Amino acid sequence: MKSFRSIIRNEYCLRTQTKREHIAATTVRHHFGSEIEVFCPRIKFKKPTRRGVIWWVEPLFPGYFLAKFDVPTHLRDLLHLNGVSGAVQFGRVLPPVSEKFVSELRQEFTVEEQDEAILTIEKKLGVGDEVELVDGAFRGVGGLWWRSCPRKSEFRFCWK
Repeated sequence: MKSFRSIIRNEYCLRTQTKREHIAATTVRHHFGSEIEVFCPRIKFKKPTRRGVIWWVEPLFPGYFLAKFDVPTHLRDLLHLNGVSGAVQFGRVLPPVSEKFVSELRQEFTVEEQDEAILTIEKKLGVGDEVELVDGAFRGVGGLWWRSCPRKSEFRFCWK
């Protein structure tokens, strides 16, 4: 008599190489197709550099991404994929990530090209915000934001 095991799919946290979370997530997507749901949330924000302010994209969970799969069926294959270095576990137990947590997190992110979840953070400066000049003769000088003139490329801030 054959015994049939029901497939239980839960969300689990997989470890990746640093700065390669999206590459590992894409590899899992291409290898397994629709069998495994992958969620690798990233945030996009402006960051000051010597060249000026640029857009920067970083993972929300550095070194990790989430995947929904059946452990006995898929875990061994997942751990041998390029970019996946392991699964988060306590001893020999793989703790599932709460379904409620993942669904709330997914609602915050928009899905862009190739199923990449990216949240763009655009902070508008308000009166009293701390700022630092990143270009020109006053590079590195900090102060408090006072106001900006909408029709001119002019701003005012108070020195610290």
